[in-house]
Amino acid sequence: MMQPKVLGSLSPNKIPVACRPDYTISYERGCECLFVHVDVLRWSHRVCRQFQQDTQALQDLLGEPVYALEELGKPLQLKFLRQSGFIPCGTVTEARTASPIGVYCRPYVGKPILLFNV
Repeated sequence: MMQPKVLGSLSPNKIPVACRPDYTISYERGCECLFVHVDVLRWSHRVCRQFQQDTQALQDLLGEPVYALEELGKPLQLKFLRQSGFIPCGTVTEARTASPIGVYCRPYVGKPILLFNV
């Protein structure tokens, strides 16, 4: 299975799959995998627990790994990804800036993980 080396072909269409007062989880289908986007309005221990429950329930319904892209200049995002069970699985090149972007995966039991490399 061939992975895209240049990221820029993802659709701007995100489908909200969990809408809470404090955050929204959206999915976006890529060429070979599903990307997750999270828009957070407020974060607390209570919100974190609810988010983790929603994330697990959604992934159980989906039955496959989900992927997230590192946003440059957002150091708290890496902490957020790790707390949410994401692991690094390579890099892609951002089409507009030619900058490397980290790709993270939240594995799903029994399903292979795609590795991304420049």
